Amino acid sequence: MNCPSCHTESSANAKFCFNCGEQLIKSIHQEYTLEIPDEIRKIKSWGYRLVRVMPMPYWVSLILVWQLILCGDYIIANYLGADSLLLFNFFLYGSFASASITIEFCNREMQRFYPRLATFVSEPQEKIKTWYLKGLHSGYMSIGSLICGLLFGIIGAISIYEIAEIKSGPYPELILYRVIASGIGLFFMGTGTWGIFCIIRVANQLSQFRINVKLFAVGNDSVMALGTLFLRMSLAIAGVYVMVVIADVLAGILTSYIILFWNAIGVICIFLFFVIPQYRIHKLMLKEKQQRLKSFTVYLEKTMNESLHEPSAEKLHYLKSLFELREHLTGMHEWTFSSGAISQLISVLLIPLLLVLLEVYMSK
Repeated sequence: MNCPSCHTESSANAKFCFNCGEQLIKSIHQEYTLEIPDEIRKIKSWGYRLVRVMPMPYWVSLILVWQLILCGDYIIANYLGADSLLLFNFFLYGSFASASITIEFCNREMQRFYPRLATFVSEPQEKIKTWYLKGLHSGYMSIGSLICGLLFGIIGAISIYEIAEIKSGPYPELILYRVIASGIGLFFMGTGTWGIFCIIRVANQLSQFRINVKLFAVGNDSVMALGTLFLRMSLAIAGVYVMVVIADVLAGILTSYIILFWNAIGVICIFLFFVIPQYRIHKLMLKEKQQRLKSFTVYLEKTMNESLHEPSAEKLHYLKSLFELREHLTGMHEWTFSSGAISQLISVLLIPLLLVLLEVYMSK
């Protein structure tokens, strides 16, 4: 890497130029050699394709669509004299809206992550592009995504029919409307579930490439960007999950420990979505750290023996600096995320779990 100020060559891991003191971290972010290809930019979720003709941001359009569905439910219920279930439907349709938005959000996060690959993947650009394009296309525009969405929608609509029948009363029109609306929402959740599995697969395939592991990396200038990516997506998915749990609480179906069990499974799945894609990279980072520590320990022992045989103030001072450096080496990164990231995710995931636990306890 060359200093942008004095053009003096510095090591790849240097944070400052040893000649003029210029900060080099800035230049790292300017060294991306990959740009987002048009083929990757064209990959869109089913929800986005549904509202792309609307002249507004996709997330506004999706919220508007589900608000119209909510209004339709409210109008039909009031016309028939049935219970509008306004608060419950607000969170139910709100969860479908947030799920539709989150699916496209994760797609765009994956697209924005593409240029970051240049900072830690040592492969030809065309090879990276082909692999990444195939993974995203499989997750968002393949027949598998459509089939998974249809299965979720059909099975979900059948499962919800009984609840809709109880909540809607003797009004088949309202029951049909709510079942169809829920089926559409669950279709999008199904496509999102397929996308999540494909995203995990893409991340796991990273280990098949030559990865440059920077154990002292700062921020998103290296493989550490992977941790930031999955934290953002996991928090977005957790937000959808909170909406679903609130809707379940308002529906009054969280009355047993079986429901608590399944909600706990949901929390665990979101947490695993954050951890599993980064595990193989963790093993690479751990291996790199162990190799560096082993090499340094050998050098440290050799230097220590020389210092003991021919002691001097200069050698002892050098030996002290080596021990300090060894202590610093033990603090090298082993994961692509920090303990703070884990704390953020756990804090968000505890909210729906505590809501379910409280509802089960209060219903006894």
